[in-house]
Amino acid sequence: MCLFRINWIQVDVIIIILLILFLTSIEIFRQISRWRCYISNQFLISTRINLDESNKKNYAILKKIKFISNPNSIKNENNPNIIILRSNFHNLILEIITEGLASYGYNVTRANYYQSSKSHYSLSENVLNNDLSLLLNRLYEKKKIETQKYVLVIFSKSDLNYNPFLFDKNNIKIILINPNFKKTQLNNLYTILKNNDKNKSKLLILFSKFSLFILPNLRLRKFKRDFVKKNDFYEINNFRIIKNARYSFKYYETILIGNIIQIIEKAKKKPLD
Repeated sequence: MCLFRINWIQVDVIIIILLILFLTSIEIFRQISRWRCYISNQFLISTRINLDESNKKNYAILKKIKFISNPNSIKNENNPNIIILRSNFHNLILEIITEGLASYGYNVTRANYYQSSKSHYSLSENVLNNDLSLLLNRLYEKKKIETQKYVLVIFSKSDLNYNPFLFDKNNIKIILINPNFKKTQLNNLYTILKNNDKNKSKLLILFSKFSLFILPNLRLRKFKRDFVKKNDFYEINNFRIIKNARYSFKYYETILIGNIIQIIEKAKKKPLD
């Protein structure tokens, strides 16, 4: 076999392609591995909560509700309850976020948000808001929480109307993480915030800079294009970008938790009307 007859250019191309595939596989493995799928802090107590869903089959309801608390933390009536709504996609990051917030001393309630396609949009959101009120009442009656004030943290990709929560007297903050806004939602949100200065400060949106690898976060780009240009979010600090973070926030969990805690601590100092 003559070495000079081998097509070395073709061999080099094959080697480069294999090398790229190998490096890509390593990066994908890093992204999907080394996640902790359970709460490791043994001092935290997790309790399942069931709500009466008998008459809500066609509407938005809360399912898989967990209440996580730290009995060793100092009870503080000024600490709001943290309610996390999400879709199943965010299971991994939520374990770490939940553990971080509960270890810090907050009572954390985590729930799946489901919305039937048959339900009316506005009615569905009212039912969801009623579910939250029912949940807080039940926890308060059982003396698991000191106050019914709450911060809403939303990881869900589902359509959601934020009006009931913005006008809820017990809500002190809504934190949206990488929300996938539709144009109708943005227009509605813009109208609310433009016409109501009191509720404007209730909303804060966190975006990761990237979606995957070095790909830009298209949700952030769409939000800037369709909303920020006609609003004063830059001036009132209603949204933040976590630099270098990907959509999964892998390796940036501590930064995300720190941002959430900072937002909550600042919000709880403002008196409710």
